[in-house]
Amino acid sequence: MASRRKSEPPKGKSALDIPLAVTFFRDFSASSKQEAEISLRDLIPRLTDTTAPEKAALPWLKLARFGDDRTAAGSLRHNANMITVSGIEADYDGQSITVERARQILTGANLAAIIYTSPSHTQAAPRWRILCPLSHPIAPGDRAGMVARLNGLFVGALAGESFTASQAYYYGRLEGSEAHQVVAIEGRAIDGALELDAAAVGKPKAAPAPLPSRPRPATGEGSALGRAALAERCDAIRQAGEGAKHATINASAYAIGGLVASGDIPEGEAWGELEAALGAILHRCKDQRHAQKTLAKAFREGMGKPQSPAPMPVTPPDEIHPAAPYLAKLTRGTVKPLPVGADLFDVPGALGEFVAWCNATSISPQPFLALAAGITMIGAAAGRRYQTTTRLRTNIYAVGVADSGAGKDHARKLIRRAMHEAGLAQYLGGSDIASGAAIRTALTRHPAQLFQIDEFGDWLREVLGEKASTHKKQIAAILKELYSSAAEFWAGAEYSDQTARSGRPRMDIIEPHAVLYGTTTPGQLWAALQGASMHDGLMARVLLFVSPVSYPDEQEPAMLDPPPGLLAALKAMAAPHAGAGNLAGTMAASAGADPLTVPETSAAEAIRKAMRAEQLQRQRENAGTYITAIAARLAENAMKLALIRAISRDPADPVIDGPDVAWGRAVASHCMETLLREAGRHIADSDFQAKMNRAMELIRQHGPITERELIRRGFRYPSRDREEVLKTLVEGGFAIAEQPARPPGQAGRPPAIQYSVGTSS
Repeated sequence: MASRRKSEPPKGKSALDIPLAVTFFRDFSASSKQEAEISLRDLIPRLTDTTAPEKAALPWLKLARFGDDRTAAGSLRHNANMITVSGIEADYDGQSITVERARQILTGANLAAIIYTSPSHTQAAPRWRILCPLSHPIAPGDRAGMVARLNGLFVGALAGESFTASQAYYYGRLEGSEAHQVVAIEGRAIDGALELDAAAVGKPKAAPAPLPSRPRPATGEGSALGRAALAERCDAIRQAGEGAKHATINASAYAIGGLVASGDIPEGEAWGELEAALGAILHRCKDQRHAQKTLAKAFREGMGKPQSPAPMPVTPPDEIHPAAPYLAKLTRGTVKPLPVGADLFDVPGALGEFVAWCNATSISPQPFLALAAGITMIGAAAGRRYQTTTRLRTNIYAVGVADSGAGKDHARKLIRRAMHEAGLAQYLGGSDIASGAAIRTALTRHPAQLFQIDEFGDWLREVLGEKASTHKKQIAAILKELYSSAAEFWAGAEYSDQTARSGRPRMDIIEPHAVLYGTTTPGQLWAALQGASMHDGLMARVLLFVSPVSYPDEQEPAMLDPPPGLLAALKAMAAPHAGAGNLAGTMAASAGADPLTVPETSAAEAIRKAMRAEQLQRQRENAGTYITAIAARLAENAMKLALIRAISRDPADPVIDGPDVAWGRAVASHCMETLLREAGRHIADSDFQAKMNRAMELIRQHGPITERELIRRGFRYPSRDREEVLKTLVEGGFAIAEQPARPPGQAGRPPAIQYSVGTSS
């Protein structure tokens, strides 16, 4: 039997019923204290019924135990006097996130909590506090990590004082107040939410001076030259090419800030125009939040240094480097995986249980890869049983990417274990796909199959590479066809001899459901992509989950059986729905599936339609490039993911709502942007660019590095080609060539030139 995790309350009880050490203070001075062992559920009447005529007369509470040491002022409430922490409190006073939205966020993370509004709360300007139970007391020094988990869920929006160890809070309501709210949320204790560490946000730094949230009306001040410079700088932002956006945004905002300080442009007008210019290219920025922060920071810093209007420097045509088109595609500096936002882990029900189980039982938790694996597992279990109103199914192709020894295989093992224990082993395909015929055979045996492929990068090179055999190339063609055929009749191949004795009869499959989950290292995958055609379309159908941290902190893994709720949900997904016909219940390749059509709310429909319009616009902007093949799958992938989330939440009666589509869109967009970025880095439009890509990767990984060392590491080209590539990289500022000084007194040849990443990154 599995041992019960510490973060779980006693059987049959909620985390809201865990007894906590709570200290109550009569007032701010904290000269006296009252201690109690009380659960958050039993605390609710105090939060609701305690009243006072003014805020200062309300009492305080703290989910902690204090000693008897006092400060010079006689206060018992100070950091050095804390003994243990039994729960986490956090404060929000940003006046934009509603109590209902906070409830949704905590519910999505499956966290037990109490939300109660502060005395200054109003519907128009929400202010509230969160109380989260711990499964067992922790040391005061460990409290900040728990607060960071909570702060990550709210993307850094919680107040900085939430991180102060001994910070206590008022509770109760003002007499006559009708705005006071207390909301209880069922879930787990926060110390069991290990996956939240991946997106934790620590204590914020001091906030910068505020910027206008919208352009203020111009009052007639400013100069014609200043406005001309503003228009010129904003045009430069709108027209910034790949590889130049960050520098252009930074320089333009800084320059305009200086013109605001000199009185040549009104502040509100300048900020509004800059925001509008950035908005026009924001969809092309790899990190949109970073782009917005860059604009704000540069504008603010520029306002500290007044300057007079001056024309923008323009590079004369004859000074443009002949290799500019290739240089523009290179990425300067060390490239890290795209950050994974907390909203991507907003997964209720079975999917959330699987991710938590993976994280708790792994030596090296990989929450993002666990999410990818869980999506495909549910996508397979729900195969042929559900569809959207547009007849999309849950057949997903996903690949998890992390370095060697990072724990990629853990989630794959747990998928096999969960599916076996749920009685769904027939849904598991082989660990390799040898040919297109093998896929047909597997789907004929059982029409819903999850293929898990280790070393996916090497496998992909065999399938898409120039030297791929005919039967391997057939795999790519069949997988592309299956991706959009899950709701269709799939006719088999015709053979000349189809006799029962010695021939190969045609194998037709009704509504085939193929799901793919692969794992690979970055090097294997990018090497495969270098030799692949992105126009082919297979990779455009794949969701790319790149772990933000290949080597997380190790932990002592828990020995846990599959969660009973997860197994029950998998069985419910695979079972035919109440209205399905008898043949549909057999799950035979020759029988129609009769799936349950999952309705969508009006909010979900609105998001879906807006997403399709954005997808069309992006396709038009990138017509004629491989980007269109990738962008064309955004809405389809997002809606498949939304369907999986809805089923995970309620297998018996799923409904796709707005948060489902928003989550599906966020995950699909993240995976798409990752693929586009890596394709731009690793896939060459020419032989010369391929050589530059290879040289930059080696310089990033091993620089400072000499030309001889580059050759040893695989940069094996004729000397003339090597010289041209390295010269181009240096002239473009992507690499620096330095010759180390000769040691004093040493004779002979001078040290070899060393290449490192350029400082203009």
